[in-house]
Amino acid sequence: MSAAGPSQGANSAPSGGSERSERGGRSNPPSGPASGKGNALLELTRVEIAYGGIHAVKGVDLHVDEGELVCLIGTNGAGKTTTLKGITGLQPVKAGAIKYAGENVTGSPAFQLVRKGLAMVPEGRGVFANQPNPRAGAARALRGAFGLLALCVLGLMGARFALARNEPVFTQTRQYSPTTGDTGAFVTRAFTLAGHRSNVELRIETDLSNASAYFNLALLSEDGGTGYDFGREVSNYAGVEDGESWHEGSARDKVTLPAVPSGRYYLRVAPERGPGEPDGPFTYTLTVKRDVPRAWPFLLALVLLAIPPVISFFREKGFEYARWRESDHPWSSESSDDDDSDDE
Repeated sequence: MSAAGPSQGANSAPSGGSERSERGGRSNPPSGPASGKGNALLELTRVEIAYGGIHAVKGVDLHVDEGELVCLIGTNGAGKTTTLKGITGLQPVKAGAIKYAGENVTGSPAFQLVRKGLAMVPEGRGVFANQPNPRAGAARALRGAFGLLALCVLGLMGARFALARNEPVFTQTRQYSPTTGDTGAFVTRAFTLAGHRSNVELRIETDLSNASAYFNLALLSEDGGTGYDFGREVSNYAGVEDGESWHEGSARDKVTLPAVPSGRYYLRVAPERGPGEPDGPFTYTLTVKRDVPRAWPFLLALVLLAIPPVISFFREKGFEYARWRESDHPWSSESSDDDDSDDE
C-alpha cells in the first residue's frame, strides 16, 4: 500500500522514502518536516470492520508517514484487503478512527477520498472498462474453431444423406387373427442386401387401436451365416378421461440393425397378442430398408464440440462479473429498472 500527499496521484509515492521491513521494523526516516509520528500522512486507531455479525478486523493501529512505503503482510483471511477497503471507504468502519493528512476521514465515501488522493488499486483485478479480458482471446479462438468444425460436421452429414442408398428391399402386408387358431408365424421370401456393410431398418406399421401386439423377429442369412434375433412391441391406446383426450403409444414402430453384411436374407416373423388383449384380427406391414442415414451421430458430435466453447464463454463472463464486482460500479440487474423509474 502506498500513500501520497493530497497533491499527488492516488497510487503514487515520492521517491527516496523509507520502507518498513517484513518484521515490522522501520528504516531510517527521511529528513524533513514530514517524518516522525507527529506528522503522519495516514493513521489508524483501533479500527474495527465487520461483515454483518462477523468481525473481520479488530483493533488495527497503523501509522504511515508521507513518502513512506508500508507493507501489510498476513495469511489468507487475516483481513489485509478488508483493512484497505476500510481505509479507502469501500467498506464501512464499525469502530475506531482513520486520519488522512491530519483530517478525520472515518466513514467518508470512496469518491471523496479519491479526490483527496487516497485510493485502493487491487492487485490483479480489473476495475477499468478498457482493461482487456485475458480469457476473451481463448473464447474467441474456441468459438472460431467450433464454427469451422461444425461446418465440417454438417458437410459430412449432408454428404452422408446424399450418398446413402436408403433403399427399400422388402415389403409385405399380412393379417393376424388369433381366433383362427393360427400362430401367425411365417417366413418371408428372400431379399438381397446389396452394397457394403451398413445398417438395416425394419419398420412395422399396424392398424391397432386400443390394443397391442408383440412381434418375435429374426433376420437370417440364406446361406446360414450371421443371424439377428430381436423383438418389438407395438401398442396404441387412446381415450377420454375427465373431459380431456389422451393418447399413448403408436400404431407403428421401427428398429435399426447396425453393420449388416451384404447377402441374401429372409425374415422369420411370429406375432402374438398379450393376455387380456382383444381377439380381433389386425393388419400389419413389414418394410425393410438398406443403408438408412441417421442424423443423431452428427448431432451428438456437434454437442460434444460445443462443450469447450460453452465452458470458455462462461469463464469469460465469470471473469467480467468478478472484476466489475470489485469496482465502484458493479454489474446490477436492477440498474435498468432504476433508470426507468428515474425517467418517470
